[in-house]
Amino acid sequence: MRTAKILDGLSSSFQNKKNEARYVPLIFSLNIATLPTLCGFQLNSSNLKSNAHRAKAIVKHILANNYDLVILQEAWSIPIANYFQRMLSEKYLSSARGVGRSNCILMKGGVMVFSRYEIVDYYAASFPRHTCSEEWLGGKGPQMLKIKMNPDTFTTVINCHVHSDTAENGLCGESFLKRLSQLFCQGALSDIQRRDEQFAFLSKKMQRWAKLPPEGSSLIYGGTLLAGDFNIVLNSEKEVLTDKNILPGQHGLFSQIKFNRPLNYNAADTVTAGTYRSAPDKKPAAILDGIFQSKDSDQFEAKTRMIWLKDENGDDVTDHASIVAELRNGLFSAPSVPEVKVQQAEHSYTTPRPNVGLRLRLRKP
Repeated sequence: MRTAKILDGLSSSFQNKKNEARYVPLIFSLNIATLPTLCGFQLNSSNLKSNAHRAKAIVKHILANNYDLVILQEAWSIPIANYFQRMLSEKYLSSARGVGRSNCILMKGGVMVFSRYEIVDYYAASFPRHTCSEEWLGGKGPQMLKIKMNPDTFTTVINCHVHSDTAENGLCGESFLKRLSQLFCQGALSDIQRRDEQFAFLSKKMQRWAKLPPEGSSLIYGGTLLAGDFNIVLNSEKEVLTDKNILPGQHGLFSQIKFNRPLNYNAADTVTAGTYRSAPDKKPAAILDGIFQSKDSDQFEAKTRMIWLKDENGDDVTDHASIVAELRNGLFSAPSVPEVKVQQAEHSYTTPRPNVGLRLRLRKP
């Protein structure tokens, strides 16, 4: 009897320690809307304050909330991308920026990831065929990272920003120039069809590359997180899983994920009715942004909520809400203290500190 009580006590103690050691990573995703500044003119200045002002507010929020993974879209302004790199490098072990070599105007792809965990493999590329107007200039494409979040497994994270329906109505106008640019950039495909191609591209990468262990590694695949600005209505699973004969790419991608809506979503609320609004005084129209987990990621559970970030005057810092995910019920390790590694699609380099670790080698699948 006494032996049984001792064993029960040891078992209970072990379970309590296991629960105490269980770490819950916090993931943050946001479209920061930092478009390039041309000849002193910010392209989205009509509805948002300056890039520099808003970037400071976003960085302040990130540092105050101790996120483990920061995922950004529309970081097209090179000075702003450099500012994020400089301000976050002390806290984050690794970072990845862009989907290729940037030019003097903008950072290609406009996507960035900052991680307190080690990135053990990385792939990035522009979508195979660009759409026209701003989409063509931005060179959109996904970042795909394999992140070591405990000693035995890796989690694949995909950061994406796909084509917007409204982009064709921007620089190219509504008439002949729009049609001409559409033919030049897309052939006969419409906005929706071209975006579906991009979803098909992501779907294939999620099925194949995402699950492969990093070269020379014994790490085991632990699931995929798909995050970003999807530019489709994500209010319900029915809307997302459209007819696969009409939009096979979209159906193929989202049939691989566990659909979730932010826990604080409320269609009747003036703040949490969606993650995008076209003007500061307008009610959010729909959920366009999200963090989703793959159906094969059974080692954790992603619970999300949306947060509209404000500056000190109560103004929006971007036209999108951020998405924050807690990875619950997983066996994740707490992040380690950093050395700073910066990776790009075509090369990588390391900012050294004492006892700098192994340089990551980038490879295409």
